[in-house]
Amino acid sequence: MAIVSSKDVDLQALADKKLIKHWWFIPNSGQVLPQWLLSDELLSLLPSGIMQSYDIYFFDYDVEAADTTIVIMNANSVDASNIPQAMLDMRNANLKRNMEGIARAENWTVERLISNPESWDTATLLLSDATKQFPDGLRLLDEAGLLFDFSQNSYLASRQVMQKTQPGCSEMLNGYFNPDGKMIAIPVEAFQKANPDELQVFLVNAKSAHVKEALEYGEHYIKACEWVWSPANTWEPTVVNEELLKQFWR
Repeated sequence: MAIVSSKDVDLQALADKKLIKHWWFIPNSGQVLPQWLLSDELLSLLPSGIMQSYDIYFFDYDVEAADTTIVIMNANSVDASNIPQAMLDMRNANLKRNMEGIARAENWTVERLISNPESWDTATLLLSDATKQFPDGLRLLDEAGLLFDFSQNSYLASRQVMQKTQPGCSEMLNGYFNPDGKMIAIPVEAFQKANPDELQVFLVNAKSAHVKEALEYGEHYIKACEWVWSPANTWEPTVVNEELLKQFWR
């Protein structure tokens, strides 16, 4: 892993020499989602390449100096993408919003989300009791008034349960609802038969001042997840998949 200044590094040159870890483009991956939120100016720094996503993470940005701090992973090392992804999540809310427009909380505990409502606009939460109609973590967050009602968004409210998903998985729910019928969480994966009680869900902070931006990101995120978990995704970089994936490019 290297931490570099955008003024001192040529990402395209490093990519051409195959020194940056890269993957087939997966639109809901931890590499791609933060990049989708970047400004066009910062996106222009990324290497070009159809159907490739690079382990490149933009940490902060000095507007006056036109300089951004970037974390890159060596293509010749083991996969340790969880390290820079954890670094991005450790930034304070202002730094996250300055870079990405919103503050995303990745895998925080329920207690942390409740205690720091001003520090996140969207969140992913791992449910350990996902087969319950109203999982405990969602109940606590809902009681704290922190869960936005996705029923207010036409696209997210119109989604149906995905019955046919990837092999080894069962259905992908359209959402979780509280007793009042509000859609308060959206799964970002299908139920996996190996771990039937666990499920990752997407949340938007109802008390955030950035709900509009959070929902724009949420629509993109959920569309990407639906494609990844659907049978249409063969997990191969084929011409057909390339055409399907163009909808997720910036």
